[in-house]
Amino acid sequence: MGWFSKKPEAAPPSKVIFQWATNAPPHWPPVYSDDLNPDAHPTANAIHFMAQVIKSWDMIPGTALKMGGPMTFLEQAGVVEIPLSIIENGVSYPVVLLPAATLEAAKNFNGISDYLRTRGMTTYYYAPQHPPTTNESEPPFWALDMRHFQQWGDRPAQGNAYMWWSSNPGERFTTAASLPDMDRAMRGLDGYCTVFTLVMGRHLGVLPKDCARAHLPDETALIWIEGPEDHLILMSISSEKGVRLHFPVESTTPAYRDMFWHNFAKFVDEFRDAFNKTTPDPPEDRQGLGHWEFMKKCIAEEENKTPDSQFQVGGIVFGL
Repeated sequence: MGWFSKKPEAAPPSKVIFQWATNAPPHWPPVYSDDLNPDAHPTANAIHFMAQVIKSWDMIPGTALKMGGPMTFLEQAGVVEIPLSIIENGVSYPVVLLPAATLEAAKNFNGISDYLRTRGMTTYYYAPQHPPTTNESEPPFWALDMRHFQQWGDRPAQGNAYMWWSSNPGERFTTAASLPDMDRAMRGLDGYCTVFTLVMGRHLGVLPKDCARAHLPDETALIWIEGPEDHLILMSISSEKGVRLHFPVESTTPAYRDMFWHNFAKFVDEFRDAFNKTTPDPPEDRQGLGHWEFMKKCIAEEENKTPDSQFQVGGIVFGL
């Protein structure tokens, strides 16, 4: 669809409850729908809305607008979720669904819109009616959750991934801003590595739903994960080192890595609290924390010997 001189009109479905109110560009076709569930998760409402968009826009021949997928953004304070986007001329526009035109919904939209503006993006809403005007906003962040992890699609190209690496000469692991979060995560996983592997594996679909809890493998196993912002993250699992996360050094910025560790540490705390009545791992599956502490000690000694050297921590080679 090119730029319309007149807004195209779609014939409404036979059982229309309302036409969505929106701040989207006027040349975008209207969307007709039935009510959303105000108590449903945004993803569930997004799926419902997408079906209504497709139904409405399919009535307009030649439209160049396309439905896009969800978007996530990682920050120190948490994850910003956008359940869907609309693509026009190759540009993705975040779309927020407001199931009710309330003051609270307006504040939520303002928080998301203000944040995405810092990312250079324009955000649009769809709502049963236009929400009230307000300058107030709510923080748009969600806690990192299992739903923010998906199985990576294709086998990644060969590369190197690390738990941490120094970006500049003299940058020390032992004084790194992310080390307390890494410590917190490794200590939180201690005794629960087999449970975490089972739950994550089932969620990603790499383990069957009826798979039982098992010992960690002697040989390192890798799971390729798609994290927030569509980043590749590798989870390694072994009886010697436990569960560890690694980031491809060529495609991950230190800022993303550090923000992820910060959010992941809080995620592990929540995970451990949820499974605190589960029998802890046996001793043979609790070697990871000991290995982590030994590795930190060795790195500290090397940093003291060669303070200007650059270090990589917890490295693996993937994609072979």
